[in-house]
Amino acid sequence: MMHHGFFTLLMTAAVASASGTAAQQSSTIDEQLAQNIDLRDARFGACFRLPICEVDGLRILAWHRHSDWEDWHAAFLHWDPIDGIGVLEGGQDDEIDYNERIIIEFPHQQNVYGIWLSDLFINEGKHYAANATANETQVIADSAEIAGFEFRLNGNVERRLSVSGNLDLPDFSFNQRVAPDVFSEGGDLRQRLVFRDGEILVLSASLNSRGDRQLLSTVPVTELDPEKQGLFAGQDGVEYDISALMSDGLEFMLEDDNHRNIDRINAILEDQTMLMQISSEARIARTTGSIPNGEVLASWDEPVAATSVMFHALAGTSNDFSIAGIMISGASQ
Repeated sequence: MMHHGFFTLLMTAAVASASGTAAQQSSTIDEQLAQNIDLRDARFGACFRLPICEVDGLRILAWHRHSDWEDWHAAFLHWDPIDGIGVLEGGQDDEIDYNERIIIEFPHQQNVYGIWLSDLFINEGKHYAANATANETQVIADSAEIAGFEFRLNGNVERRLSVSGNLDLPDFSFNQRVAPDVFSEGGDLRQRLVFRDGEILVLSASLNSRGDRQLLSTVPVTELDPEKQGLFAGQDGVEYDISALMSDGLEFMLEDDNHRNIDRINAILEDQTMLMQISSEARIARTTGSIPNGEVLASWDEPVAATSVMFHALAGTSNDFSIAGIMISGASQ
């Protein structure tokens, strides 16, 4: 995970029939997923930049939309050996944002008793403007980050669950610590900045059906450090690509290229030795290192029977999380 998601709204929503419990157990994620569906495995690298992929009978689909009133459209999957599966584009190239979904379909009914997520931190940022759906109760919490799951059995919704992160976003990126030649700070951010009339406008990178960028937030330039304000002097109406905009102090850097992480991942997809090395370094860093990767196990008292699971950010949020793996009864992978 890169330092993300600036202006990550996060609100909890207690959704429907049950709620999961979260455990921050980075040292055990590798042990547990070794016997389950590990989406960080190199086999799932075949999903990278595809809208739909199938690996060992597991079908994975990515969806996105630009606004609440638009239909969902096919998106492209992201994959890396540290975090697993996410969605390309959106606010970040590597994770599931507020306007994105991933659906994982099993080849037959499975009993799911846990899901491992990565990059699920708290204290990440500020609000996106979005509305809750009718079946959700919002609790505004700037420091929260919530992932939602919808389990379906033969097309029928069986259960909806949500889980929150419980560790602060660290000052240094776990991915960059593990593989600095592949991951760079801010290398997956996709929002853009425009300076106009004394305000910095934070816009979506992608266009909606009308050809417009979505306004995500505004920041008065006077809230920046004095030395940063000078970057915008005489630049009214200029658009900037950005690599990071952190909510604590509104610090940011300007970058020319926000695709460099996905370009580097694409370059090593066929290099099994490199992928195994990154995975090995990540396992060591989880056990002995001090930088967390926001890995959270969502589990519940009884397994949920399902033929598919949908992963999403709750309405009004930008969650910035990835799917590391799924735990099913009787798995022996």
